[in-house]
Amino acid sequence: MAQTPRVSSQSGLRGIPSDGPKNPLCWRPVALRKLAPQRRLVHLTRVLPRIARSGLFLSLLSVISSACQPAPPTYWDEGGAVLQIPDAVLLRHGEEPIRLHSDGRVTRGDEVLYFIDRAGRVTDEDYESLALLTPSGHLAGNDDFYWGRVGLRNASPPWSALAWLRLSQSGALLLFDVAGEPYHKGQWEGCNGASIRACTLVSHLLTLSAARRYDADRVQFGLGVGVWY
Repeated sequence: MAQTPRVSSQSGLRGIPSDGPKNPLCWRPVALRKLAPQRRLVHLTRVLPRIARSGLFLSLLSVISSACQPAPPTYWDEGGAVLQIPDAVLLRHGEEPIRLHSDGRVTRGDEVLYFIDRAGRVTDEDYESLALLTPSGHLAGNDDFYWGRVGLRNASPPWSALAWLRLSQSGALLLFDVAGEPYHKGQWEGCNGASIRACTLVSHLLTLSAARRYDADRVQFGLGVGVWY
């Protein structure tokens, strides 16, 4: 498996994360699941009453919860790249359109996928932090993980400096395989001037989300580009 490159130390961003949490407290349930069912039950019946009687049960849960909670990207409060957010739509053949609303909502039908704001912040449907687009074009995820770069019309994935998508002058969304061959993935309408970057950011987020549904080897070698989302 190809190793994920890291950006320069000056950026403070790390490589693409694995699916698992890094704090050891978050991994305690995994060790418990490895026990046989009978031993697991005995373990729980012995340990939990002692914890509850100690009066530290709620405190322990609070510590574990906060330890596993990812931190927003650096400069989250200050914001990052300035974005102009249009009312735009990504038309996709045989699939439901993706809509970017001027209030920052990104929707597919009635489902809210993300929110983006004019300071480069990306949040989920519960307004929890997901990523920050920095003025330099780096996309920093929670805990400052590196999620690629986003320019005006091009974006590159976390594991390569080469673009994996481009918005053409006509608004066509093109994805590229490892040989540089383009695949037409949709048509943006309503993305003009400086607002094009917001559409490129949304395209990048959609492609990242789709890429995570495939194993790392297939994604890094560019296989399945035409069916990512």
